[in-house]
Amino acid sequence: MLQPERKNPTTKEHIVNILSTDIHSTAKKVYHKVKLLKHLTYHAVFKLLNQMVDEKILLKEDMAYSLNPFWIREMKEYYQKLEQSYLNKKEAQIISKDTKEFVLPSLHNGFIMLMRALERGVFGESDIVVGHFSHLLFILLSEEEIDLLKRLGRKHKFYYLVRHNSNLDKMIAYYNKQTFNYKTKLNVPCAEPFYLYVVGDKIIQINIPNEIRDAMDRIYNTKYSTTLFPKPKIKQITTFLNEIANKKINIHVHVIENKDTAQEIRKKTLRYFE
Repeated sequence: MLQPERKNPTTKEHIVNILSTDIHSTAKKVYHKVKLLKHLTYHAVFKLLNQMVDEKILLKEDMAYSLNPFWIREMKEYYQKLEQSYLNKKEAQIISKDTKEFVLPSLHNGFIMLMRALERGVFGESDIVVGHFSHLLFILLSEEEIDLLKRLGRKHKFYYLVRHNSNLDKMIAYYNKQTFNYKTKLNVPCAEPFYLYVVGDKIIQINIPNEIRDAMDRIYNTKYSTTLFPKPKIKQITTFLNEIANKKINIHVHVIENKDTAQEIRKKTLRYFE
């Protein structure tokens, strides 16, 4: 396993770096670049190149060497799993089964942290998850985040109530239904003064700062809000993400365990879907 970039890279790491820019290079070309960094003979570099071919790190075609795309994909998947493992452990220190109160760093990261906690079973086991929101959240999801939400959509039934009924909310609701199988009812009096999830006997109360709420109302309720879909302008996305989804701001969350209240919220929510 090659290590990330560091102060004293190995010769293998130098070769990978060289071939990441000089996509197809002969042994002689690689040697001339390596010798500027390491005191090695041509024979040593040539031997190492062929060893890396045997290890499937490199491909050799005629006299030229190149990085193996399958090896690159394996490295990418390895570091993604490593990153995910680190994030899970870090987030587990913030959100655990015993946690009653915590702070999220932004809407996007906070939402994903909550969903990972849900997948870890932090809030208990429940087939049904209900949520109450002022607006649905528009965020640019990574492949890993989409996979996470799809897994949760297969494991749980999500029922969302949304206070507003903007065109943007309608489009996000449609996307969520098609992609994650979430069911949503718009234009329902809810989410005042806080957003919430109910999972089992637990109520996750999310206190969205007024600054974020006001920004969402301003952007969602404009008649141009739907131009975010399906071909948004870069400026619109940047404004939206900077002012709402990715804005660094403390979002305080309280976890309340109350079986009767949780059951009542769930029953009232599900009536909208009968």
